[in-house]
Amino acid sequence: MALATACSGVGAATPTSTPTPTVDTTPRLGPPPLTLHAAGGAQVGIVGSYDWVTDKGFGAKVQAHGYQFPTPPLTIKVGESVSFVVQQGSGAQPTSLTLQAYPQQGNVKPLASRDGTINAFVLPSTPAAGQGTPSGNPQAWKVDLQPGQYFLLVRGEWPSPIKAHNGPLYSEFVYSVTVGQ
Repeated sequence: MALATACSGVGAATPTSTPTPTVDTTPRLGPPPLTLHAAGGAQVGIVGSYDWVTDKGFGAKVQAHGYQFPTPPLTIKVGESVSFVVQQGSGAQPTSLTLQAYPQQGNVKPLASRDGTINAFVLPSTPAAGQGTPSGNPQAWKVDLQPGQYFLLVRGEWPSPIKAHNGPLYSEFVYSVTVGQ
């Protein structure tokens, strides 16, 4: 009987109110998302080191010792033109991007995190296998790497919204890609 009484209200109509939409006005203390777009899809970059300040003067400076990387890797092709796009509505666009490509083999190491140990891309002491300066709007780069698996480390610079900040804002992003023919 208790079960029947408890269930009897399941289909009953109850007055509901429509929630009032709210706008999140919390200052973003980090760079906006930067997405790599290719014919095979898109991948949002993992944020690494950055120096960022908002127009209200809130700021953060973070130094990454390793980068958790996106999985699965995005497939791109030799000679393909790929682009890097800042999330729409995020404010200023980067004034410059620089790219360095590192082979994945030999550059994945265990890194301690608050959630345990993760496999991470750790910057090697060896030079990059490739580099480039994406340009245009959106900023594009022609893939000039040999086939294989790579981490792309992209550093973006943005104008500072306040004069008191010394130098441009910057952020590093990591992408995981497989380059094919």
